[in-house]
Amino acid sequence: MFDSERNHGTDTTMTREKLGILVVGQSPRPEVEQEFHRLVPGIQIEQRGCLDGLKREDISELAPGQGEIGIFTRLPNGEGVSLSKAAVVRHGTTQLDCLEQSGARAVVALCTGAFPEWESRPILLPSRIIRSFVNGLQSGGHLGVLSPLQSQIPATEKRWSAAGYKTTAVALSPNATAIEAQAASAIFAETPPDIILLDCVSYTLETKTIIRKATGRPVVLAITAVARTAAELIEG
Repeated sequence: MFDSERNHGTDTTMTREKLGILVVGQSPRPEVEQEFHRLVPGIQIEQRGCLDGLKREDISELAPGQGEIGIFTRLPNGEGVSLSKAAVVRHGTTQLDCLEQSGARAVVALCTGAFPEWESRPILLPSRIIRSFVNGLQSGGHLGVLSPLQSQIPATEKRWSAAGYKTTAVALSPNATAIEAQAASAIFAETPPDIILLDCVSYTLETKTIIRKATGRPVVLAITAVARTAAELIEG
């Protein structure tokens, strides 16, 4: 962790380490910032959104095209929307440039989807972090995955099956109610997975707690796994 002077602000001349966060929708995302501050106290965060500056009607035009697998994000007002990945990359690359030039110690593109267009950039990609995190916990076995959109399920099962896991994927909106989360958990009851992954950064600690209590299985929450990894680059 940061030393006690940084945590308690006793030395106001000391510059706090900065983390750049790119959300795939619009900023600010207070719940995202809150989670990072909970796990990395004293951090300075610069947050940008791929769609910052766009009006709500503009965002509606960025829905996935026919046959395209969408990306879920939560807007600042809490509304959940599905977006075209190509549109996110098109609008978000400039925002990513700004974060990389901001003096941040590390930059996170905060989405668990695959972004080959950004693979070569010096940024943290949650898709890589989550893959390594799950593999580090258990190589192979039965993996349960919760994804936001039904359209994502075939690709999710294919991706994790190719990584060597027997995979059961279930659709659950990150904006789901507690009752809906418990219903999704019940799908895992017949053949309980070894581990369950909440495969979207918009899932919350509250949902993780519901899933863990309902299934009795270990649950990996994407946003906290990413925040803990970012902490290794920021702290010290």
